[in-house]
Amino acid sequence: MTMMCAMVGGGAAGSGAGGRDTGGGAVARLMGIGAAGVDGIIPDEETCRQYLNMDGELYALAVRTLRWLRSDPVGAAALPRLHDLIVRRGDVPAAAAVCRALRSHAAVFAPYVDNPVDNRSVGNCTVDNHVDNTAATVDNSVDNLTDPSYADTLLAAVMIDCLPAAVRHMESLGVPDDVIEATLRDFAIWADVYRTKTGRPGIWELEWNLLSFTGDILRVGRLQYESITFAEPYYIFRRAASDGVAGSSDTAGAAGRSGGRSPSDEQPDAAPAGQTAASPDAWPDNVVILAAAGLHVRADGRLQGTNGRSDDTGFTTVLTAESAVLTAESAALPTGVVTVTGNPVDVRSGVIRREPMTIRVDVRGGGHRASGVRPDGPAPAQAVPSAQAAAPAAQPTYDLLLAPGMPTTSMHIPAEGPLSPELVDESIVRARTLLARIGRGTATGFCESWLLDPALERFSPAESNICRFMRRYVKFPVRSSHPMIVERVFGWGADVLATADLPERTGLQRRLKAYLLAGGEVYDTGGILLF
Repeated sequence: MTMMCAMVGGGAAGSGAGGRDTGGGAVARLMGIGAAGVDGIIPDEETCRQYLNMDGELYALAVRTLRWLRSDPVGAAALPRLHDLIVRRGDVPAAAAVCRALRSHAAVFAPYVDNPVDNRSVGNCTVDNHVDNTAATVDNSVDNLTDPSYADTLLAAVMIDCLPAAVRHMESLGVPDDVIEATLRDFAIWADVYRTKTGRPGIWELEWNLLSFTGDILRVGRLQYESITFAEPYYIFRRAASDGVAGSSDTAGAAGRSGGRSPSDEQPDAAPAGQTAASPDAWPDNVVILAAAGLHVRADGRLQGTNGRSDDTGFTTVLTAESAVLTAESAALPTGVVTVTGNPVDVRSGVIRREPMTIRVDVRGGGHRASGVRPDGPAPAQAVPSAQAAAPAAQPTYDLLLAPGMPTTSMHIPAEGPLSPELVDESIVRARTLLARIGRGTATGFCESWLLDPALERFSPAESNICRFMRRYVKFPVRSSHPMIVERVFGWGADVLATADLPERTGLQRRLKAYLLAGGEVYDTGGILLF
């Protein structure tokens, strides 16, 4: 891997024609310059195109912003701090707070334009640093005009400055070169989004873009993989392999919380030779999900407040244990049986059931084993009457796959390209191997996305890419104020349009619009798959 760089002031670093180092030593030298580019070295345009897919216009503006930051006392103090927070510590919230402060600082103290010639691109710049409002607003009513491109490109400047250290960090983790480049090139997707929203070159979507520089998220093929701690209020059990009915991780798939604009799903895809893309349909029958205690649920089984609606006919979930609290830590308890009662989740529709169920959890040294079944729906065995339990050997046994506080792999879908079963399977297989090799292997994958909504089958072919993708998961409800699908399928800003005014440029748009006009509902949905 060879990285090129440019000197502030126009000189070039490295050796060989045009300042390019033709050997691998360029990376080590560039990345050894220390925090915040203390030698004044800035990665050149070719390097930023290679790693970030950054176009020339944005590069030029971002480099100008970076040079100003290095010359400004606030910026010069903040840049080393950002290197430490992003690359060394991976503290995205703290780094985001610094970036917001710098962006507001730039709106006031960035260079002024004495004789503006294009009021479309400059103006008295005020900044709203909220994640869901990325635009710097422009007021052209004053004579001395601040150039908003400093605020627009603030994050791009920080990312250019941190690029050498971020690449070095991921290399030290053992991440392959092609995965490093694919991970960082997510930048271009959000630069396009920013231009679509504002009409100007720039980038924001702050926390997400900083995350890509920490090495905590990696893009492997079609999907992205983030190492997280599971925080959703659900306990997921799988029927044990000793019962001969364990699910297969070879056909697992993934979807993203950030989602993607509409993946191609117009043509069904045949399962590749030697694989069974439809086989994930079977493994939900071997899974039990219990909701944590205290969730406020609508009568329809969705969390109160979902899609902005609540009702007074719902219920509150319970989760009780006879002799122990069911937590990730209780694996250390001595051998024994714990009876656990809670509200089950319909793993196919993703709604919580009002009627509680009881399972028997056999705590055996290294992990939980649970005996029991759901009270209705597809079930691997007969339900056990509460007053007359069958012999434990006759009951299906379950392993605890995931609970709040346990590690999992969060999966995301970059907003580009088809979502075919072949690409998903290939990504999963390679990612599983890579994550295990770098010490991040987990038994499960988690996601929250519009692409997990079972309602997809009501307006898309059952064998379309997105429906086959959706069926890879066992599902549970999540609370979101409005579903992501409208903006992701119809475009940015579509969520403020009347349904009748939504565009109909693609087959998916036409089918979804017709479904919504007929009174259909869509939901963001959470899900788990074997990884």
